[in-house]
This record gives sequence, structure tokens and C-alpha cells, in this order.
Amino acid sequence: LLSSVAGSTIGIGNASGDIVISGAELQNMTASFLIIGSSLNSGIAVDGVTAANSNNLGAVELNSGGNVEFSGGNSAFHALTANADARVNVFASLTTDVGDLVLNADEDSSGGTDGLYIQSNPTLTSAGDITLSASSNGAGIDAVSSVTMVASGTITLNDDFTGLGHATLNADNGINVNGDFSSIGATSFNADSDANGTGTFVVAGSVLINGNISITANDIDLAGTLSAGASNITILVSDGGTIGLGNTAG
Repeated sequence: LLSSVAGSTIGIGNASGDIVISGAELQNMTASFLIIGSSLNSGIAVDGVTAANSNNLGAVELNSGGNVEFSGGNSAFHALTANADARVNVFASLTTDVGDLVLNADEDSSGGTDGLYIQSNPTLTSAGDITLSASSNGAGIDAVSSVTMVASGTITLNDDFTGLGHATLNADNGINVNGDFSSIGATSFNADSDANGTGTFVVAGSVLINGNISITANDIDLAGTLSAGASNITILVSDGGTIGLGNTAG
């Protein structure tokens, strides 16, 4: 679905816009893959799309030359990808109940204040993977509130994460911190939340938390640094196995 007028906005669910696709209208669509918008649109807003509204759609992709914003009521899809040249604003909880949740901000790498913004204490839940990305020369992933992420697959943060609240990340099949991760609140990483021995906690950058850090995983791959300052770091093995330090196997 594309707007015929450059610079127009699209509202989905209860959101307003030059073009509005209500939840009821979305529910009348059936497709394995629905693409809404392009780089010609100046913004897409999503508000309160229910699982019933999106149940006839396999995967949904949102594309905007400006922002993509999720606010108001929580929204649910089978699988969701949001691509924004400017900001992706996550101001409400998101759920994908079949596939992956992928949010890509600053797709044109223009930098500045463009990035992925999180507020209002949302929970991101996926039956597949959660992948969050923003260009390295922009604002990165900026959480001005607490955030919870729960994935049946992996959680991957491809750019720097800055948090002003508690962060809780639970994934069945691993957590990948590919940029720097900093927060002023206690942070919990569970890279093997189903405790089946397949989840690795991978840190390529640095993790700096002004608070306690809790890590549960089957294995840890620490190429970067891990610091809790004056607080505590707790490391637990997820599947009841052993822990080896230095040259000792675990």
C-alpha cells in the first residue's frame, strides 16, 4: 500500500494520518506479506492494532522516509519489520506472535538525532527474534524509560544502547550486544531463558551499568568489556551445568 502523494502520512489502527487504515480495515485484508509505505511517506503512526486485526496477515513491513511511531494502545502482529529513514519511536508495547520483530531506524544514515527511541516502559515480545538497529552516526537506541524484551529466538542490538531505567532482556537462543550498552538502572540479561543449553551472551562492545548486572546464559562470549561500577555482577549458568574460569573448562 503506497500513498500517491509524496510527504503524506499513514495512520494504522487508531492513529491519524493523511491515509488511515483502521484496525477493522486491516482485519479485512488477507496476505502472506503486507508492505505499507515507502521512503516517499513522511511518517507512519501505529496505535492499538490488535492480534485479531492483524491475524489474516503473515508479515507486515512498514517503510517511511520520516518516522515510524508506535504509541497509544499496544499493537500485535504475526511478524513485523519497521524501516524509518529518521526515527522509530516505541512508545507502546509490541508483540509478534508468530515471527520476528525487526526495528530499523535512520535507514539513510543521516545521523543527528535520528535513531530508535523507547519510552513509556514498553515490553517487546516476539515468537521469533528481536533485532534493533540504528545507524552508528545517529542517536543509536535510546531508552528514556525501563524496557523489557522477550524473544523465543535471539535478541540482537546492532547499535549503541543508552538506558535511563531498568532493562530486562530474556531470549531463548542468545543475546548479541553488537554496540555499547549503558544504563543507569539494574539490568538483567537471560540468554537462555528456556534453559535448554543453547543461549550464549555475546558482547562485542562494552556494557556499562550504574547498577547491578545479572547474566544467565549457557555460555558467555565477552570480546568487549563488562562493568557494574560499584554495584554487583552475577553470572549464572542456565542449564545447571558448570562454570570454568581462565583455562578451566566448564
